[in-house]
Amino acid sequence: MVDFSLLNKVPAKSKSRSLLDTFSRLDRKVSHVELRASQVELFRKIDSRLDEKDLVLKLTTGGGKTVTGLIYLKQKMDQYEEPVVFLVPTTQLAEQVIDEGERVGIAVVNWPGSSKYPPDDAVKCLAVMVCTYDKFFNGKSTFARSDVQLVPCAIVLDDVHAGIEALRKSFSADLSAACRAGILPIIDDAMKKYEPANWARIEYEDPTAIVEVPHWVLSDNEQAIRGVLAKFNDEIPLLFAWPYLSRELKMCRLVISGDKAAISLDPPLVGFVDHYVGAKHRLFMSASVHDGASLIREFGCSEESAANPIEIDGEVPVGERMVLVPTLIDPEFGREAVLAVARRVLGDANVVVLVSSEIGAKFWTDGGAIMALGDGFSDSVARLKAAPKGTFVVFVNRYDGIDLPDTACRLLIVDGLPSGDGLLDRLDTENAGGIVGMRGKVANRVEQGLGRAVRSNSDYCAVILSGEDLASFVSRKSVLGSFSPPTVRQIHIGREISKAIAGESDKVNGLVATISQVLSRDPAWRSYYQSQMAVKNDAEDAILEEAKLRRSVAIAERAAADLAMATDYASAARELQGAANLLNRDKYRRGVIKQSAAKVQYQFDKVGALELQSSAFADNCNISRPPMMPPAGRRKVSAQAELIAEWLRTFADMNGAVVELDRLASSVKYTNGAAAVEAAMEELGRCLGADSSRPEKECGRGPDNLWTFGDKAICIEMKSDKFAKLWKSDAGQIALSERWVKDNNPGVAEIYPIIGSEVSVADRAEDFPDSVKVFDQGAILEIISKLRAMLVTLIGQGALFATEAANIQGYIAVHSLLPQQLRQCAVKIQ
Repeated sequence: MVDFSLLNKVPAKSKSRSLLDTFSRLDRKVSHVELRASQVELFRKIDSRLDEKDLVLKLTTGGGKTVTGLIYLKQKMDQYEEPVVFLVPTTQLAEQVIDEGERVGIAVVNWPGSSKYPPDDAVKCLAVMVCTYDKFFNGKSTFARSDVQLVPCAIVLDDVHAGIEALRKSFSADLSAACRAGILPIIDDAMKKYEPANWARIEYEDPTAIVEVPHWVLSDNEQAIRGVLAKFNDEIPLLFAWPYLSRELKMCRLVISGDKAAISLDPPLVGFVDHYVGAKHRLFMSASVHDGASLIREFGCSEESAANPIEIDGEVPVGERMVLVPTLIDPEFGREAVLAVARRVLGDANVVVLVSSEIGAKFWTDGGAIMALGDGFSDSVARLKAAPKGTFVVFVNRYDGIDLPDTACRLLIVDGLPSGDGLLDRLDTENAGGIVGMRGKVANRVEQGLGRAVRSNSDYCAVILSGEDLASFVSRKSVLGSFSPPTVRQIHIGREISKAIAGESDKVNGLVATISQVLSRDPAWRSYYQSQMAVKNDAEDAILEEAKLRRSVAIAERAAADLAMATDYASAARELQGAANLLNRDKYRRGVIKQSAAKVQYQFDKVGALELQSSAFADNCNISRPPMMPPAGRRKVSAQAELIAEWLRTFADMNGAVVELDRLASSVKYTNGAAAVEAAMEELGRCLGADSSRPEKECGRGPDNLWTFGDKAICIEMKSDKFAKLWKSDAGQIALSERWVKDNNPGVAEIYPIIGSEVSVADRAEDFPDSVKVFDQGAILEIISKLRAMLVTLIGQGALFATEAANIQGYIAVHSLLPQQLRQCAVKIQ
């Protein structure tokens, strides 16, 4: 044996100061021994900013993201001679990181959840450590245990869009039935006072009922609620979140439904995680980070890094996707027709469907698809990858974390809007007005879903967006602001293709033939796609402005969270009020941010906080109703035609408005439950050009729905769940509501009292004045049909014509949509 250390007279190399130098020193395996030109460019960009604490890397799938992260950590580990950590969402991805490390010559060791102590090689800086976000961030993380206390010098956060969800879960917990039952008596009196209607539904255990406990109620009862939670803090998942929640309980959000309860610190107080904030360097990596706002808000990433991600110049962000919206081809193009398309395409390709629930999956399994759940998930993915055609699979709530490259999926069907993962997601979507969702989360999930079948720049597939709710969603301008520019271009291309198919007599054949052009690699299609993707869409400037706004709001939310953690509540409240002032075009989000400011202000100024809560509620009646109410007639009433025009201008594609009405026709079905029907009636009122509100929900008094058209108002008491006769008590209720409208709306000269019910037979007809009529299901659908007919006529004249109030005015009476004409749709009480 030769001792080469004695023979070597050349001094040892100094520590590497660049990724390129680090890579050159590796003992690499045969495969992937050389960097691509694009990777060399990427490494040079990172090297130029290597001293920054936070870096954001935006790199597409197949762009060498894992290798880049490993080289980055290797360089930092050698530089500081301290441990480093590579974070991934799942244990399966941890194994992939280990394999990738072996290929490039970097030792990688896993620290699994079952192991109490970190691997020796990682502690000795002989290997990079990989683990899941859950292990790293949970409140009982072994990183923070007194006999470990491992603070890495550098962290790579891979697939950080999925890591955000894992982080939120670490600061949240679903509560057990027993824990929920212990909390209810503590807040019962207050909830009956502030949320009487919603709380009654909670007491009746209505699973569709949901309410956030007002922050002042939580704060006033903090110690009693703490006592209940402490009794159950050994229950999973509360066990792993309680160390965080218990430290700032008054800043938590507590949400109760008819059968569940959840609590969360939002945004997560990552300042509690010493082994995260103590890291010298952090590299955030994702193919799906658009505006960086979520990195700032959730992870505390620096503003400068979030706004200036590192990416490869000229790289195509996504592969080729033909995104088709069948209901824009024909509003009658339903799921059955989409299923017919899928069956036809199966002969040439694999077909994958994404749905948000097992109930939604049943339609597709009845149609021949395999549902991938539990143990069958991996088998289904393997089948798709094994055969290039003929496999038909439906995945439930798998908008992320599944890769179906190349022939594994050539036709992807996204059926319906993604639903939230839990009570907080569901509530936030409602609080944000039900369109985009807070922080664009719904749009992010849709875009994540679109990426399941295109996993490289050379990959391609056709995508069908199925369902009226999803079609309406992607037609809205506000939604496009939440997508990346390439996705917006693809949706625009899909709209143009859909219009071309709309002219064909057989829409199913037309859609199948168009998809075949993608599958057969039709040169004309490829040329059209490439040329259109190179054209900047008009919406892209708005996207950049929206991204800047979101970052500004996120900066304020993160700063406020950190200040509140340090008990500087006054400064925290100022930060949030400043953020609310930025949202002058989005009253729903503005209301939510104002409520956050009021929560902080309540800790030092209770009177001022509740005044601010009143202002927040004026912006967004979905949030907690304050003790001090804004005036009932606070909103300016505009002309009916102007409000219809304003509503139409929210759609990038006018056909989206027609699809929205078709969705509403389903939502107003009286079998959907009282709360859902009342919400749908509020939306319908807006579509009709009314100043539409829900006074009983907003003020605790008045009708369930109120449609105000200048000096005329339609006062609606919804009895959608009534199947027996109308009684004298119903007559009394509509009379009280009519009186409330008269007393609180001095500008209204004529009131039309309406009962919304399938029942038009009274126990005693003489109990009801002749002025009281009934909107049965048929009447509501008739109104929607008339409005739909008017829209179709307007759209036929062109988009500019359709959105001019003066033009709309001439069609309202013709289509019997004036308020007095709407009343004529109602039936007489017998």
